[in-house]
Amino acid sequence: MVLFSYERLNLTKYGFAIKNLKKEVVRVNYLIYMDDLKLLCATANQLPHMLRIVEKVSNNIKMEFDPNKCPTINIVKGKLKEGGFKMQH
Repeated sequence: MVLFSYERLNLTKYGFAIKNLKKEVVRVNYLIYMDDLKLLCATANQLPHMLRIVEKVSNNIKMEFDPNKCPTINIVKGKLKEGGFKMQH
């Protein structure tokens, strides 16, 4: 799931644009560790689109999401906000 998903996520404009040490703008929209994937969205509207990309790739290789294992947090201007995106299955 992750190997194919991140390649497709790299093709989007979702996530955060930051400058690297060479002053080149790069987009950051996920973090991967082992079998864990974290999606990073600049706006709440980006999350459903990013989830569809990952879900489509996952379905192609016969993997499924478990919405109960997909918590979300909403951080605005460095502060944790109540509520947020609810996973729908």
